[in-house]
Amino acid sequence: LLTLERIPVWENDATLFRSAVKTSPNSARSYYGLGLSLHRTGQWEKALVSYEKALKIYPHYADAQYNRAALLLGQKKYEDAYNAYAEVVMWNPGYVKAKRALALIEIDRGQIEIGLERLYELVDERNGAEEAYESLVLALMQLGRDGEAERVLADGLRVVPNSARLHGLLPRVRAN
Repeated sequence: LLTLERIPVWENDATLFRSAVKTSPNSARSYYGLGLSLHRTGQWEKALVSYEKALKIYPHYADAQYNRAALLLGQKKYEDAYNAYAEVVMWNPGYVKAKRALALIEIDRGQIEIGLERLYELVDERNGAEEAYESLVLALMQLGRDGEAERVLADGLRVVPNSARLHGLLPRVRAN
């Protein structure tokens, strides 16, 4: 009988995590899960609130802060997003996606050499290599540094030879 009562809770991720929040209101993970679910369904304001609640419970929750930063970036709150990504990296220096986001924001801000330096550091670390190479190649191409982009892509293909993402960049690099 209890199982039948719980079936509606399993309707989708959002109902599951709303139930988890009700039963465990001090669980950062429950709020984070709800935030992810809302984020995926385009309910960005509600997702932002859920991530912020998770961060109130567990202030150094890097994944919650990363996703919060992504939503802020989507809202064109560039300074807030940059600061949130910087906090993620401060809490977790190995958080590659946050480092990459910082680099791309710096390039967009006109701090091109600083952003490229960050991307080169990611490539050198070989941590998240595929995404780091892809971001660096695309940034270099956007800046008209096609020869450099081609050399970086060749290096990336040596490091990650089976990368569909990097192989997909070959025609674009060669076209320039």
